[in-house]
Amino acid sequence: SFRYLGNRATLKSRRDASAFVETMACLDQIGVSEEGKNEVLGIIAAVLHLGNIDFELVKTEGGNSNENARMTDSSAESLRMACFLLGLEESKVSEAMLTKLLTIGGKTIHKPQDVAQASDKRDAFAKLVYSSLFLWMVNKINATLSEDSGPVVPPSPGAEQFSPPPRVHKPSVPTGFIGVLDIYGFENFENNGFEQLLINYANEKLQRHFNRHLFEVEQNLYSSEGVDWTYITFNDNRPCLELIEGGGGNVGILSTLDDCGGMGSASERDVNFLAQINQKF
Repeated sequence: SFRYLGNRATLKSRRDASAFVETMACLDQIGVSEEGKNEVLGIIAAVLHLGNIDFELVKTEGGNSNENARMTDSSAESLRMACFLLGLEESKVSEAMLTKLLTIGGKTIHKPQDVAQASDKRDAFAKLVYSSLFLWMVNKINATLSEDSGPVVPPSPGAEQFSPPPRVHKPSVPTGFIGVLDIYGFENFENNGFEQLLINYANEKLQRHFNRHLFEVEQNLYSSEGVDWTYITFNDNRPCLELIEGGGGNVGILSTLDDCGGMGSASERDVNFLAQINQKF
């Protein structure tokens, strides 16, 4: 088991197998070769092995402990696997975690670290490796989605002035993209019309979609996977949506408006709508 996975059971399930196949298919879609996929998996495995490195206090000859840290004997295999997968030297990685370099008066001093400091260095190193892989993956996806992916034009006199090099023009083809939507909060002006109600309604629907997929769905997944995590509380805007559109046994403003849009003049329908709103809310 791995610490970074919450020490969950290593038994595989059918869901794990199908998720792995889906992940490999996604990597194929963004143009990652078989060798590249092996490297990605190797880096992830290295991060997990780094998390299993433990430290303890150094024992003196008298059996007492000082504040200096050392790697536990049981961590040797985790260190070896992590360094093997990352192509690093075990001695240098161990030294980087257990000591701090200080330059005083032009001289470099190796200051031993305690257990807490060594653990922080281990986690910082693992985060750096994982973050670097994540940024590489984002750049790979962006390159896949880029429309300007034509071959580079062979160098010609004066071409050095272009940065990046000019590319062969290709007819535009439909491609997907990832967009970022800035969701405004509920706006309440001095005078609010029906248009503003619909704008606020759309914003609340988007916020609800965001809350559900970022908080509810993900946190339910964490619970089913047995991940060690702290529940994140958030402001649920469902009561606001139910007020506008109905649901949860309540009649909404929009459905009430539909019911009042039948017979009668415009002024009569307005009066009827206002009466229904006052009665129901």
